[in-house]
Amino acid sequence: PGDLQMVSGPELAAMDPAEFAQTVQLTTIFGRITPEQKEELVEALRDQGEYVAMMGDGVNDVLSIKKANMGVAMESGSTATRSVADMILLNDSFEALPPAFTEGRRISNSIQNILKLYLVKVFAVLLVIIAIEVPELGFPFTPSQNLLLSIFATALPPVVLALTATDARQDKTLYQNIMHFTIPASLGVFVFGILLYVFVFFFMQQNIPEATMTPEITSVVEIVAGEEINLLDEAGVMELAVQLSAQTALTTFFILTGIILMLFAQPPLHWFVGGAPYNGNKVPLLAAVLLLSAFYGILAAPLSRIFFQLVQLPIMLNGLVVATIVVWMLLQRAIWRANLFERFLGIAVSVET
Repeated sequence: PGDLQMVSGPELAAMDPAEFAQTVQLTTIFGRITPEQKEELVEALRDQGEYVAMMGDGVNDVLSIKKANMGVAMESGSTATRSVADMILLNDSFEALPPAFTEGRRISNSIQNILKLYLVKVFAVLLVIIAIEVPELGFPFTPSQNLLLSIFATALPPVVLALTATDARQDKTLYQNIMHFTIPASLGVFVFGILLYVFVFFFMQQNIPEATMTPEITSVVEIVAGEEINLLDEAGVMELAVQLSAQTALTTFFILTGIILMLFAQPPLHWFVGGAPYNGNKVPLLAAVLLLSAFYGILAAPLSRIFFQLVQLPIMLNGLVVATIVVWMLLQRAIWRANLFERFLGIAVSVET
């Protein structure tokens, strides 16, 4: 059915390279093709950016099967054909190909989603560490805070995306998809994260002498310092309290952005489209709600705050963290949708909405 274009081997032999390439792009059926022409067809399609599979059973298919991205041989085919193929169809049955193709796409999409979240966090954390260490404002996370960050931003969201990955076709290459998502998100998380950390650090430095050192803050300071609080000088206690406040704000910001990035990587709603095409699977949205609930449950319990070396921030600073995330989310979405990264590098790439 449809407007099928057909051409024969002798007709192809009479064409110049430019006409041959155009014919290969437009033609559906090729007949009376020599082994050399099969190889040329595969090579021409690959040069045009296609991912080419070649199926065959005879010796005359060996050249083109070797040249293709994916070589498929029949079980009853010649030994030479089977030896160069990437896949052999048992019992010469094509029934395994559609589910294998579907599963392959799903695995590929799953890997891409995991890479997106993982690379964003790696790059953003690395930049934040460098930016905070230069002015000697402490270290952005304690080991316990990093454990919490790893659970909620680096481990669980990729697991959710891996389990809910679809077999949707990607219109861009792996490199394009990763770069489109990772670079803008890494820079966005880094910039907003460092601004939040610095603001909370200096705000608490100016206001913490007026605050009361609660038993909870005292316990966290003792755990981080490794000494009882009466063995520490007042300036050291205040410095640790200030740093813990800034670390708590930054840890909260990184965890919440990690959960939100999961929705941008596999958009369950059209609103989140920008970093990736619309998916429609609502499971990531449900998972995001559960993860947010679990994290705020940890923040609400004094014992869990002490265990993860977090402190209770003033209401104003909690509001600042939420406001920062909202502004980051809106700006990040706008950057992706406008393809600012691609425009900056002169790459003509668009994202489905």
